Amino acid sequence: MTFRKFLFWTHLTLGCLAGLVIAVMAATGVLLAYERQINSWADVPILSTTNPTTPPMRLNAVVAKLISAGRGVPDQLVLHHDDLNRVDARYGREQVLFLNLQTGDVTGESSKRAHSFFSQIEQVHRFLGLGFKSALGRGLTGAANLLFLFMLLSGLYLWLPKQWSAGALRVRLLFRRGVKGRTRDWNLHNTIGIWTALPLFVIVLTATVESYPWANYLLSRMGGTSSALGDSREGNHASSQHQSSLAAGQFENRGKETDLDRAASVAKQADQQWNTITIPIPKNREKTLAVASDRSSGGRPDQVTRLIINCQTGLLIKEIGFADLDTGQKLRAYSRFLHTGEEFGMIGQTIAMLASLGALFLVWTGFSMAWRRLSTKTRAIPNTSTKSPDHLITR
Repeated sequence: MTFRKFLFWTHLTLGCLAGLVIAVMAATGVLLAYERQINSWADVPILSTTNPTTPPMRLNAVVAKLISAGRGVPDQLVLHHDDLNRVDARYGREQVLFLNLQTGDVTGESSKRAHSFFSQIEQVHRFLGLGFKSALGRGLTGAANLLFLFMLLSGLYLWLPKQWSAGALRVRLLFRRGVKGRTRDWNLHNTIGIWTALPLFVIVLTATVESYPWANYLLSRMGGTSSALGDSREGNHASSQHQSSLAAGQFENRGKETDLDRAASVAKQADQQWNTITIPIPKNREKTLAVASDRSSGGRPDQVTRLIINCQTGLLIKEIGFADLDTGQKLRAYSRFLHTGEEFGMIGQTIAMLASLGALFLVWTGFSMAWRRLSTKTRAIPNTSTKSPDHLITR
């Protein structure tokens, strides 16, 4: 058996084994392509009328008012440069309250249906719907990612024509019209495969980094980082319900140690081109706050600056820009947003969506060609028996 034939049968076998899981991840990837934009469209807040002469409330007082209203302690407060009278209170990933900073009143709320929908789709995408902490779901999708990575690389080798010619390249690069059956499947598989190979390689490689700690560690070590950064999305699903029992007075006492307004002021002075400032609400009497100043509208880790601020004194301890990170940390930060294409904005997201759609066609045409090959071989088996075929029935 030649190497090419061995690689073909390995490619075909692994494709049949992992095809269904790959199809699920590809289909959900298409649905998740514009999650950020759809949520932003669904979450447009309606601010109440403001009085220019009314000073804004202190952020500590805003949190205390949320607690008094039974809303609990948010995980983060987000300030917006384009609307200084707006502050968002985030509770995990799925709930956001829009507040008028002058009154502390809730003026709107994130779309529960939209956020719940994308949360469920993401759960299927990453864990096959078995739960965000499912080891089985993570194991299956992780293994499918590795197999898909091998199939992409082996597929590129199998795509190469045995004899190079303009005609051989044309049938592999361009869609053919009027063909049917196995010829159509072969043409679609090869053409879609070559045009989506690069974005799919990036998507699958970054998914492997998200799926396996060893891949995360290896990426970080390749860039000179001694310890890998964790998956920032995993912790976002944690609920803040354990803080809901805090009384307003208790938070005010803790607020004497942590002045959120001072932290916001330090962040604004440190980065005057900020678009949003995200302030985490301190837990367990933490000594420092890691405030994030983002110059973009999200999805651009190179535009985010982390400001480490002393909770008691309000002094800026350290400013960490993207340029201050080592290569490994930069690669890890890019990995998350290269996977979704958000690093390149709407164009990148569209490419990622089309590549995911292409992966669905690769699975379909792969299964179709495998079935046709199996059916042909089954029909080609000669029946040399002159007796009743009953003896061939497996007992």
